[in-house]
Amino acid sequence: MKIAFLSEYSPLDRKASSGTNFKMAEQLSLLGELKWVPIKRKEIGHKLSHLLTRIAKKFGGNLVLSHTLIGRRIMYEIPPEQAFEDCDIIAAFFCSPILGKLKSDRHIVYFTDATFPVMVDYYWHNLPKFNIRQGTCIEKSAMDNSAEIVVSSRWAAQSAVHDINQSPSKVNIIEFGANVDDKDILFNEKKAQGSDTLNLLFLGVDWKRKGGEIAVSAARWLNENGIPTTLHIVGIKDLSTKYTDLPFVSNHGFLNKNNKDDFKLLHSIFSICDAEILPTLAECAGIAFAEAAAYGLPVFTHDTGGTGNYVINEVNGYRLPLGSTGEDFGERIKDSYLSGELARMSSESRELYRSRLNWNVWREKVGDIFKRLENR
Repeated sequence: MKIAFLSEYSPLDRKASSGTNFKMAEQLSLLGELKWVPIKRKEIGHKLSHLLTRIAKKFGGNLVLSHTLIGRRIMYEIPPEQAFEDCDIIAAFFCSPILGKLKSDRHIVYFTDATFPVMVDYYWHNLPKFNIRQGTCIEKSAMDNSAEIVVSSRWAAQSAVHDINQSPSKVNIIEFGANVDDKDILFNEKKAQGSDTLNLLFLGVDWKRKGGEIAVSAARWLNENGIPTTLHIVGIKDLSTKYTDLPFVSNHGFLNKNNKDDFKLLHSIFSICDAEILPTLAECAGIAFAEAAAYGLPVFTHDTGGTGNYVINEVNGYRLPLGSTGEDFGERIKDSYLSGELARMSSESRELYRSRLNWNVWREKVGDIFKRLENR
């Protein structure tokens, strides 16, 4: 089988989309010969998009130009039919703006972690009505043009069915895996009651959306309530000294997975931590949750978006209701720590990684979809 990998990003880029693009391409290459068909940007269109978005926000609005009818024309080049002539199937990665306009008699499998409607007033706020209407239309045309749709959570699947009117039989839920290699994982049994210091990991590049303030508040509460705790912060560029100067914070900055030294450091941080705290306010899939499972880190997060497919209450962590405070998270972590539940959930996290949250399982399930399409 020859697979066309339709993506804006190079299959060799470990950083794009938190490494998901790289891992997906890697796994697809094990199912057949992979050919990257790049989605080429029109730089003038992207510069205009940034300009218009800044102007809209200046006046209290917002704009996602790529999901407007004129925006997709001026921002992207649609690959010609000839680009797919020697391929058997098209694997389309996160590319709804151009997918609906794509012309090919090959089966298209569309991979995404959310639909446009479910992102409105979740990731994207204050969008004009025309942007919502056209964005939904673009998403529908992308899904209508696809033979199969693969999403990473029940949350996204429900939106594809109910908001975009797709057949449930066409929508497949396959969780993303951890964007690490098994050979790199340094797994230690996590600490139970009586250990000297509890090491918590906060991993994300968006401080506000990922709930950084809540994570710091939780670590502070734990220290003030008898649990010596260090919060390891990874992924934030130029974190304010308001946080870096705190005695219980260890800031590691932004780590580039394309850089071998940064990649090695990230692995070592995972290996010394006991749990992950990521009180995210909006989340589609959360690769960080799968990576935490790979290292046996129970996760404490919010119950929102697609987190339910990656964090199962009392199995590999807890999902607290949106609106929970740092104290709420601190209390939940303290109870799990002192009761020995944290150590138990560490083992269950690893089992969840082995059974579901890894790319080998993802590849097997996607391979079944490809075989089904071959027989149509």
